Amino acid sequence: MRVHAPVETNLAVLRLLTKLFPLPAGLLANKSLEELRAKYRRWEWANCIEFIVFAPVFTAALHAVLLRYADQIVSVDPASIYTLRPGPMFWYVPAAFLGCVLAGVAVHLLNRMMLPGGAREFREYGNVKAGLRATRMFACFGIVFLGFGLFLSYFAAATVVHLRPNDLVVHRLWSFEDERYPYSKVQSIREVHDEQRDTNDFEIAFDQAELWTTRVEVIFFDETQKAFLSEHTGKSIQYFISR
Repeated sequence: MRVHAPVETNLAVLRLLTKLFPLPAGLLANKSLEELRAKYRRWEWANCIEFIVFAPVFTAALHAVLLRYADQIVSVDPASIYTLRPGPMFWYVPAAFLGCVLAGVAVHLLNRMMLPGGAREFREYGNVKAGLRATRMFACFGIVFLGFGLFLSYFAAATVVHLRPNDLVVHRLWSFEDERYPYSKVQSIREVHDEQRDTNDFEIAFDQAELWTTRVEVIFFDETQKAFLSEHTGKSIQYFISR
């Protein structure tokens, strides 16, 4: 009987994680796993509850911090009629990555303070139960989440579109530089509906420059700003369906 593709994928991922984070030989060999399971069952539940509580609290706090950070770092252009930046909802994305890392650290510190021996036995039991070195795996995932959250926050904070009287200034998400284009350099303005993703992308095509699209960027024009751009470029918004 053939195993379904999702199950095969899960097994392949588990085998890869087992190779990357192998379980040390003989860990807890002289102790009963049944007794350890009974001993730490309530702590496992407590850890789940702690994480569920800490993660949204840290995410909310970091969301406020990142909003303030973005306000301070964004470029100010006194000639700008409209200044477009990532909206408040976007900042929950990096805040969630960073908040989950802080929640995991908080749970770990609580365990070290409240369990005997710095919770070493509890960590070893968790590793044996998982069949791999789960503590090291989660530490590596935490570093990746932390790096991605900080990386995304840094670049998103500098992302901006200035609609000025005679030109527009663009700072793309993964860029270090501002780009300035007179409105005459705008070739077309498009709304593209992607049927497969069921999303709408707003695109600005420039003459001899990379396409600006909300498929990549985290800035969104409202109807007033679209009308302003259309009026100053002399280009009507074109509508397409992508299949």
